[in-house]
Amino acid sequence: MSTTRIFVLSDHMMFAHGIQSLLSCDLDYQIVGHDADVDKAIEKIKSLAPDIIIFDSSGPSRDKIELKRILLARPGTRVIGLSLNNNNLYIYHATQRIVQSIDDFREAIDHASLFENLGE
Repeated sequence: MSTTRIFVLSDHMMFAHGIQSLLSCDLDYQIVGHDADVDKAIEKIKSLAPDIIIFDSSGPSRDKIELKRILLARPGTRVIGLSLNNNNLYIYHATQRIVQSIDDFREAIDHASLFENLGE
């Protein structure tokens, strides 16, 4: 199995470091980048080509327009939103579930569905 490349988008440093800490012990995942600014993150996402983008969906500036920009930056990339406010995990246009453990989070990364027809 190949390594899943992950980019983290969050304006909360503890969130980003926590994600990296949780996943660093698992050789199946590699954090390839992080940024707090959406515009800078989109440029990094284009160049780093992650398989998955994890973002803090509870941030003050996270709206549907930003989400669409993130999705369009690298079509086909899986996007997972985590909310620090209510422990919800969002796999956009796929499912929503409550995160009970790190295993739930890892399962979401492994099984997030690919996006299709983003322009619609």
